[in-house]
Amino acid sequence: MASQSVKEWIQEEHAEVSFKLTMEKQEDILHIKAEGERTFKTLMKITEQIMEACRQNNTCRVVVDVRAMGGKLNTWETFKLVTSCFSRVRNWHVLRKAAIVDREDARSRYKFLETVADNRGYNLRVFEDTSEAMKWLAL
Repeated sequence: MASQSVKEWIQEEHAEVSFKLTMEKQEDILHIKAEGERTFKTLMKITEQIMEACRQNNTCRVVVDVRAMGGKLNTWETFKLVTSCFSRVRNWHVLRKAAIVDREDARSRYKFLETVADNRGYNLRVFEDTSEAMKWLAL
């Protein structure tokens, strides 16, 4: 089956957030590459943009590559991201499965993200390899 491809990019710059998202839909998975500084407000805005893109592209699975992003969230910000922003995502009934691809040096931080998300019923995993993320999304 030939893959359906929808390409677009979103770039936002405000006093508090600055990022760029590149999106491509292949079959029923939305592939996103994110660039910018990893701050709580930026990741909140990126999450909202991803949810809107899933809704508009009628897809419920997404892989987000954040390896080009700098910075990191602290433990409290990670917890808040899941408990405040992700709760709005659940209400939209849009996203069923999300894979995040990040650098190996960030893996320990993302174990906490996975645990908090899993404890709240979100189907989210972090990978260091895009092909592994795609295998998991296909399950």
